[in-house]
Amino acid sequence: MRASRWLLAAWALCVAPRVHAMPPAPRVHPSGFEIPPAPARAKPRLALEVHATVAAPLDNHALCPHGAGCVLKSGGGIGVSLERRWPTGFGAFGAYDVWFLDSDSVYELGVQQALRGGARYTMPTEIVFHPVFDVSLGVTGYGDTFRVATVGGLAEFFAGGEIELNATFGLRAGVGLRIFSASSFRTERDSVLRGQDGFFAESILAQIGLTVM
Repeated sequence: MRASRWLLAAWALCVAPRVHAMPPAPRVHPSGFEIPPAPARAKPRLALEVHATVAAPLDNHALCPHGAGCVLKSGGGIGVSLERRWPTGFGAFGAYDVWFLDSDSVYELGVQQALRGGARYTMPTEIVFHPVFDVSLGVTGYGDTFRVATVGGLAEFFAGGEIELNATFGLRAGVGLRIFSASSFRTERDSVLRGQDGFFAESILAQIGLTVM
């Protein structure tokens, strides 16, 4: 009998540390749904976005000398971005954009391309709408039908909002400012030297996109 008690005590000493070392069970709501972890403990997510943009120039004198056809006018385009977003709302992203612009018939089709990276803040809220702000820097090229005649740097600023459609999809829309430089170049059709009357050009833009997380 005494031996049985000693064996039972030894077994309890071996099992007890294992019980205490087990991780706490996830909290479960009375309705049966598992309560998600606190935001500070949640993992960052990847957000893929496909967006459409319309743009209009604010200052295009660098590419449109007085008395010559203007190769940089209004237009639209598409783009894609991939963002790593943390639970705090801050994220880092990379993006590729292509815009098709009216070129006053100097080009068959004016095409501006940009590769950029930046930071984005999607403000956490208790509702399905989230204010969004981002800034990005990159490089851009412009020319006739995907040929690059001039290159330069680019900065883009954006403000808008994101609406949660469900747990996977969101809709983002807003307005922005694009500032870019252009190296000097000569257009073949009219033999005009461009990129001499100013270093920077600016455009305003409106954008809408679908986000998948």
